[in-house]
Amino acid sequence: MTPPQDASFRSAEMILVRLYMATETRREVVMALGDLGSCQFCDLNEQVITSQRPFTPQIRRLHGVQQRLQYFFEQIEKTGIEAPKRYADPTTLPRSSPTEIDDLAERTEELKRHHLNSTTLRNSAEVPLLSDVEQDGVDLEVGTSLYAVSAGFVAGAISRHRVIVLERILWRTLRGNLYMEQSAISAASIDAAHEDFMERSVFFVVAQGKDNLAKVRKISESMGARVYDIRETHALRCAQINQANDSLDDIRSVLHSTKANLAAELDHISHLLPTWAALIEREKAVYAALNQFSFPRTGQIFFAEAWCPRNDLHLITSALQSAPQRRTSSTPVIIEIRSDNKPPTYVKTSKYTEGFQALVAAYGTATYQEINPTVPTIVTLPFLFAVMFGDLGHAIVMLLAALTIIYWEKPLARIRFEPFAILFYGRYILLAMAIFSIFSGLIYNEIFSKPITLFDSAWSFKSLKGWQKEGSAPATLNDHDYRYPIGVDWAWHRAENNILFSNSYKMKMSIILGWCHMTYSLCLALVNAMFFKKHIDIWGSFLPRMIFFQAIFGYLVICIVYKWSVDWLGTDVQPPSLLNMLIYMFLKPGDLDGRLYAGQEYVQVFLIILAFAQIPVLLFVDLMSMGLRYT
Repeated sequence: MTPPQDASFRSAEMILVRLYMATETRREVVMALGDLGSCQFCDLNEQVITSQRPFTPQIRRLHGVQQRLQYFFEQIEKTGIEAPKRYADPTTLPRSSPTEIDDLAERTEELKRHHLNSTTLRNSAEVPLLSDVEQDGVDLEVGTSLYAVSAGFVAGAISRHRVIVLERILWRTLRGNLYMEQSAISAASIDAAHEDFMERSVFFVVAQGKDNLAKVRKISESMGARVYDIRETHALRCAQINQANDSLDDIRSVLHSTKANLAAELDHISHLLPTWAALIEREKAVYAALNQFSFPRTGQIFFAEAWCPRNDLHLITSALQSAPQRRTSSTPVIIEIRSDNKPPTYVKTSKYTEGFQALVAAYGTATYQEINPTVPTIVTLPFLFAVMFGDLGHAIVMLLAALTIIYWEKPLARIRFEPFAILFYGRYILLAMAIFSIFSGLIYNEIFSKPITLFDSAWSFKSLKGWQKEGSAPATLNDHDYRYPIGVDWAWHRAENNILFSNSYKMKMSIILGWCHMTYSLCLALVNAMFFKKHIDIWGSFLPRMIFFQAIFGYLVICIVYKWSVDWLGTDVQPPSLLNMLIYMFLKPGDLDGRLYAGQEYVQVFLIILAFAQIPVLLFVDLMSMGLRYT
């Protein structure tokens, strides 16, 4: 079986190759093959779970870098800096060494830590001190004041969803011998342990005895609370408040300069973020591929297996020879090996065909070296859409939109808005639909739901005496030999039976087009069976299916064409309904609701018997094929 050279009509011939490479060149080899895009690596570590594979820690680390980059994207949008594009083509980026990736990871971590520190300063400066209660207590008498009570205080901040749990635990531990107040902090603060924002509540506990206070402090800290020291006397607390106010002044001055530095840093990295994101994405793909390689217990030679097109083998060899030159190491070795496994399907696409190929792949992928159904879909999909669309004006608007997207496709490719991204990916599908819709709009003679009066009509409407504008006027055929040059005569759009005529015409046209579509689809199955030399599929599958389909729907199409070709006005016979004919063909074989041609009842009975005779043949062949498959 020698497949054709064109890998669009049928999958390219795939071969299984084994790559031997040194440890120091494995990363460069994977990058070179990834840029080429012609290899599919086989997983040689299927028995090893993902967490135990050697490069999983690197992938996790890169995932953390991606999260930090995403954090920077969000902060840039919040600060009002011009948002950078979030996409860069990894194949156009220069090769990066592991040291450069490590430096990038450290730099992003340092930048995020810097931003979190500035946010912490801002939160500290914006949260007011709760000194009102302290000041109000100064005027109270000593006998009734809080300061005269022989009690201690514990205050702190804790996560908002844990404060209720803390209160219950303290209440049960101290058996109710405490007084606790808590209040939610409006501004979210930074959790230093997780480097993330957290909603907190401040709590204040009054209890007697050093042991009880120690228990409160220990329980609070075990639940992740941050406990603050409160001085015992009023004078010391006032001094503590004054010291905190001085610290806030220093924090505000530092915050002002930090904000300026942070804005400048974000503005600087905003142009680098897309490149960094693409680099990290490429590195993750490289390490994911390396996790599929075979790792020997001893030695420095790694090997991998991959499927690749035979016609691209020389390109792969050239890429492998140039990859290790940067490290002056040995050249990887590639050899072809035999395998009984079914190769993957590889179909080459272009900018025009990739949208159609993705649409077909959403329903299924052709088996290796079967005919690619995308090739006929490139024509049938936009044509069938145009049959339903059928308006010249709307088609021109669609054409202009598609041409606009194609003309500015490079800048528009940077837009990551998902609905528009889908539209951009199918821009050539939109273009083909618009072109076919222009043709169908001319055939239907419609522009924005109005008729196109380019040529003279074969019909004329003559007013009768006493005819009202709201009534009807009869139409007269001017010339029996005159035919409207293109499409439907525009006079039909003004006729009372326009809906009846157009619906009948479009329904019959849809049946004919659907019959053509199904017929050539069955013929593709015949071509595949002949290519793989599966005679049982020809005689046991294709032929019965074709007979069954043509006996019913092929016969209906012939009747439609025959009914169109008969001049029923010249005869006294009422044209029969084809819908009723098809229904009674199954419900009452041999009985006719209206005769279309002589001997019609005998032909229909024969076709019914012929069609139903194919059902047991199809069932028998399917059962036999399943039996051969599992034996």
